[in-house]
Amino acid sequence: MRADILDLLQEERERPLVYQYGRIVQERYFKLDKFIKDMNIPNPRILAMTMHIASQEPFRSLIVDTAESVKIADISFNEHEADVLRITTSWKESADQLLLSLCPKPQSRKGKGKALSTSALALAATFFKCHWCSDPITYPRILMHTCLRVRKVVAKDEQNQDNANEDEDVEEDEENGAREVNRSASPRAPRPPKTINMQSAWEKMFHATVREWNAGGDQVQFDEEASSIARNIILACGEDPDTITHVEMERKDARVQCMRCYKPGKKRLVMPWKIAVCFDYLHACIHLTT
Repeated sequence: MRADILDLLQEERERPLVYQYGRIVQERYFKLDKFIKDMNIPNPRILAMTMHIASQEPFRSLIVDTAESVKIADISFNEHEADVLRITTSWKESADQLLLSLCPKPQSRKGKGKALSTSALALAATFFKCHWCSDPITYPRILMHTCLRVRKVVAKDEQNQDNANEDEDVEEDEENGAREVNRSASPRAPRPPKTINMQSAWEKMFHATVREWNAGGDQVQFDEEASSIARNIILACGEDPDTITHVEMERKDARVQCMRCYKPGKKRLVMPWKIAVCFDYLHACIHLTT
């Protein structure tokens, strides 16, 4: 009982420090986030997640190692725009390689899969899907897809660990109850004070935030169905799905008609090619014509 009271008092003494350091780290992080969002980057606007950028140098040092007495107004990221772009380029190269690994590889004459270049990601027939929603997603839009930047699939081992922690909590409660009953047991010592500083505040925020695009590496897949539909539509438009890019198809601005929905004397259902991919994907109307 005495140790529990001392632990509670220790917690109350530490609470203001936890808040103080946490507020300083968050203010610096949010200033970096605003700086990144305000950067003048041409479309398509592709950027690594702010937390990923913040965890890299020099930004981590600016956030964590700058003395807590330095006011937020005196911290500037303006001279580090090149570092944001450098970190983003490195992240994008890794993400591109992951996406390429998901794409089906064309077969060579010997029956072996040919290596793909990043140009395969830009093909009009290349579509991906995320774990959370059903819409086919093109490249590079998949890199900025919201679901993949704010959510995380709980892995089985993590779930098992959570369950184990719950079991440990139950066992601990039972042990504490047994100690209360057994008055003769030796009293436990109160817990030592926690180390509370800028580093501990950073670690707390870092581990509480989704830090990476496609966290866990299992939230994105190659969309075989949408890709197959796109290939048929591209062929109907008179183009080669193995060579034409998404940008080139957009420039072509082709329109297709759903023949399954067509009825003589009624209005025709005509749509852009990419809308037709989604339409066919959702409605299984495979009879399309230009």
